[in-house]
Parts: sequence; C-alpha cells; structure tokens
Amino acid sequence: LEKWVKILSLTIVLLVFSFAAYEVVVNYWKPEKPADEPRTVNGWITRSDGTALDTGSHLMWMTRDFRAIEKRHPKSWTEAMEWADKMNKEKFAGHADWRVPMIAEYSGTYDADRTKLAFDGKKDYPVGYPKAFEDGGGYGYWSREQTGMDKAKYYFFIGGYEKIENLEYDNPTMSVRLVRSP
Repeated sequence: LEKWVKILSLTIVLLVFSFAAYEVVVNYWKPEKPADEPRTVNGWITRSDGTALDTGSHLMWMTRDFRAIEKRHPKSWTEAMEWADKMNKEKFAGHADWRVPMIAEYSGTYDADRTKLAFDGKKDYPVGYPKAFEDGGGYGYWSREQTGMDKAKYYFFIGGYEKIENLEYDNPTMSVRLVRSP
C-alpha cells in the first residue's frame, strides 16, 4: 500500500507540474510578432516604419507629418516643399522618392468620421485623418499645387476641403504629410 501511495503522489506531482508548464508555454512563452509585421486598419496597411499603404489608391503615406516629426509647423509653402527633399536625403522608411501630395490625394484620405486630434488636442475640432495616421498633426496641409506666382493650395482636414493661401503663410495650424507611389 505504501508503494502505491508513493506512486500516486508522484503521479499527482508530475501532473501538477505538467499543467503548470503547459500554462506557462501557452500563455507566457509566445514568440513576439516581428516589429515590421503590417497591420490592416480600415483599408490601410500600416507598418512599424512610420508608413501606411492606402489599399484603394495604392499610395504610401507617412503616418506622422511635419509637425509630429519636426516638433513645429512649416513656416511657409517653400519650407514644406523643401521638407520632401530633406526626408528623401534621410531615406525616410528606406525610400528616397517622397513628395508633397496634390489636393486630390489628400482628399482621397479624408475620413468624414473625424476621429483624430490635431497637435493641440482640441476635442471640439477633430480632424479627418485616416485612422491609420497618428494624432498630433496640423489642421491644414500644404499641397504642391501653386495658383499663380504667390499662392498655393492646402487641404483643410477639419472640413475636408481645399483652401488657397500665400506661399509665405506662417500659421501654427499648418503642416505637410508626404506621399509616394510604391
């Protein structure tokens, strides 16, 4: 009888340790997903390199804008245009063909649900960035489209429409977000 008690006790101990080991393996010893693994968000494929691919237009966008990256607003349309050159020299996300978008391209990203917040975090003024983009950007985004010699178009993400302003328009609500064709 003593022999059977020892065998039964040993069996119970082994079963308890087996279940505990199984629990550790199943719940705590999961391999991490690679940091570069894409995720899908409302028709966008986001990557950890700071980019998002619009599956409709097939354009790749920066998920963060000038304001978020540079920690300030562009002082003019000219500075917004020059920022594309800077990001290309730095090979942002491994690419050297970033450009300032056209109004129609910005318009194609507008999300009428307006769930994002701009740099000032004002909940009364949500912006229509796609859900794949990060919060904290501008309200108005320079486009590369000039009108005449001294004006350019920008896209207003509170209402989802274009506006025109002087090239030297220095307003803290402005930004630019770059795009590329993959």
